[in-house]
Amino acid sequence: MKLKPLTHYTGNKKSIIYNYGPNWYSIVMGTGILSISIHSFPFKFKSQYEICMTLYVLNIMIFVIITLISIVRYTLKPSKFFELLNNPPASMFIGAVPMAFSTIVNGLIFLFPVSKYRYVPNVALVLWSIDVFLALFSYLVVPMYSLLIHKNSIKTISSIWLLPMVPPIVSSGAGAAVAGVLNPDTAHVVIIISYILWGMGVVAFLKVPTYLYRLYAHGYPPKEIMIAAFLPVGLFGQSGNAIMSVGNVSAKIFPKTIPQIQYFGEACEVCTMILGLLLVGFALFFLIQSIAATWFIFSKEGAKFNVSWWAITFPLGTFNQGIYSLAISLDSMAFRVFGSCFTIVLSIIWIYIFAKTFCGVWTGTLFIIPPPPIPTINEGSKQS
Repeated sequence: MKLKPLTHYTGNKKSIIYNYGPNWYSIVMGTGILSISIHSFPFKFKSQYEICMTLYVLNIMIFVIITLISIVRYTLKPSKFFELLNNPPASMFIGAVPMAFSTIVNGLIFLFPVSKYRYVPNVALVLWSIDVFLALFSYLVVPMYSLLIHKNSIKTISSIWLLPMVPPIVSSGAGAAVAGVLNPDTAHVVIIISYILWGMGVVAFLKVPTYLYRLYAHGYPPKEIMIAAFLPVGLFGQSGNAIMSVGNVSAKIFPKTIPQIQYFGEACEVCTMILGLLLVGFALFFLIQSIAATWFIFSKEGAKFNVSWWAITFPLGTFNQGIYSLAISLDSMAFRVFGSCFTIVLSIIWIYIFAKTFCGVWTGTLFIIPPPPIPTINEGSKQS
């Protein structure tokens, strides 16, 4: 017996587009980072490139579909965008858009070698510039709008507050990949911008102590958005991966562009490697805490699948990329093996969440009229 589409959806089919929000871009983030992680898999295997390419094409298709739906949504009802900005939790997911786009930029560089595709450097530079613009919009507009318009308190703070602040860090990592395929002079400019973007993004670190205080004072968020507890893993994991990637490309470009400063590129590489090692350690702390807390709350209260579950894939993927960066910088077999095992775990998680998402979209269970508000953090309870 074949299950017809949208069998569990009782609302007007045309109104489905109003249930889409920027949180759906987390699907693109998770799919894109898996493609990158498999590409970085140190132990090459048959069909590795084909798997990465399949995921990359799928990722672009999902991105285009969600973007087209979003354009239609905000074209038909422009007020929906201002409703999004006025919703404190939902507006934070605007940061998912540039981070999703960054995975497409990275995939273009990794999967289309310049030796075969001469157009890749120029296309990648244009796409990266668009990504930087989107990242700066998320970084500057959303937090400022929240500061001036939203009513905030310590109880409303959650890890999703990090989302609009992280895109510059993700863009800096993509900038390192783009710089690696450009001519030295252009690459020099991209590297400098990437360092600046990384510096802007790490301002998000200042929110982490407040977030930790909120956890100890009021407990973890409700189970509906419990998976968001993994977001700090992505913040520190991607920060370490990005700064190490920029440092690695600096060692190759700076000796050509500023030869008068001897060993400057090598110094950048060493310093960023040490910094990246520390940041991966921070990410590991939050990874252990998030796994333990999620296991405890889900086993106690149960869990119902929703789109927010995709919030686990990108943080784990960026943490894994940080491990791979350390493996390259330190030439460490231990980090290669650990990263490989982590990639396998990430693949299993992605398959499960993607299957649940496909079934939810097909049957309509992920489209609810009216769309439920994202639970605020004060709806959680302090766990004893």
